[in-house]
This record gives sequence, structure tokens and C-alpha cells, in this order.
Amino acid sequence: MPSPLRESFGRSAQQTYFSLAARRDSFNRKQKALVEEQRRRFPDIENYPFALSKKLEKLRDDLTAEMLADNSGWQEILAMPEQVPDEVVQQE
Repeated sequence: MPSPLRESFGRSAQQTYFSLAARRDSFNRKQKALVEEQRRRFPDIENYPFALSKKLEKLRDDLTAEMLADNSGWQEILAMPEQVPDEVVQQE
């Protein structure tokens, strides 16, 4: 007697697993072929010429400057007062 669960879904868990595995393998083969083609087209990707528009250069430079800026305020916290009193009052 067939399982009601199997009838409702039309295939067994094992069939589903193998179907998904076959799709994954097919995807992996296609992705590997694509990467191999890209590596043939761009063998020296580190030295591939590129050009940025003036607007993109400005955005990049502004973002870099913003990331490198230190706006934490540590200078204000560690700053010594300009005048230190000659006598330090000790609390008892």
C-alpha cells in the first residue's frame, strides 16, 4: 500500500534529494565553466586597466577621507587644562 505522504507529494524523499543533488551538480559545473572562461579572458586581473569617472573618483576620495578621519573626540578627553592651580586641595 503506497504511503499517503508519498502520494500527496508525488515523489519520495530520496528522489527529491537526488533531484536537488543533480541540480546542484549542474549549477557547480556551469559556475566552474564560467570561472574558467573568465580566467582565460582576464589572465592578469590584478593589472587589468580601469578608469573611474571624475564623479566616482571624488566619491571614492571623500569616502576614504571620511573613513580615515578620527572623530572620536579623544583629544578633548585627554586634554590637560591650560592652567593647573599651584595648590591641589586634598579632600579629607
